[in-house]
Amino acid sequence: MIMDCITCPVRGRACGECIVPVLLDAQPGLPLDDEERRAVDAFVSAGLVSTRDAVFARARPEPWRVQRVG
Repeated sequence: MIMDCITCPVRGRACGECIVPVLLDAQPGLPLDDEERRAVDAFVSAGLVSTRDAVFARARPEPWRVQRVG
């Protein structure tokens, strides 16, 4: 299966939630929680991600953004 940004049906609207970087990330990550696993399952059901690739999906923690007031 080939996945690329050019043919993505939600390009520009859902880039921030894209699973492709998670699947391609070589660094180990955290196990997916239930909500994330359901999202991966939805991608598999839609044919956007293979079952083989989905088993390697990992969560990547993002640092909290500190918003300063004033």
